[in-house]
Amino acid sequence: MPTIRSTAELEALSAEAERRVRAGESRADVACALSVPLSTLTDWARKGRWLRRDLDIESAPHAARLVAERIARIRAHEEEQRAARLRRETPTATAATTGVGGGSVGGGGDDSRLTMLSSALSARTAP
Repeated sequence: MPTIRSTAELEALSAEAERRVRAGESRADVACALSVPLSTLTDWARKGRWLRRDLDIESAPHAARLVAERIARIRAHEEEQRAARLRRETPTATAATTGVGGGSVGGGGDDSRLTMLSSALSARTAP
């Protein structure tokens, strides 16, 4: 049967558990030493923000900054690649839609150029 404890006792246990976990003890060892279910200790840690991942972030605040900088560099690189791709594609698209460079309006490609040449030759040879 579970032990019934007062709110003050639970708060004291939670504070002691947090102190021990922050000192480096595992949650399992602390739960055993304080006779508290591991799930209860984990709930306290989640609510109090002293899970291992929270402590890792606290102990290395520069790590979060480094990750943010890395993400920013990746996004900038992706944006540069997208812009370069658009610059490469835009002249081709412009030439195809304006008829510059041998393309026809609508960007028909080689087939439409052959049709145009064929029509031009037919017109020249027609009496």
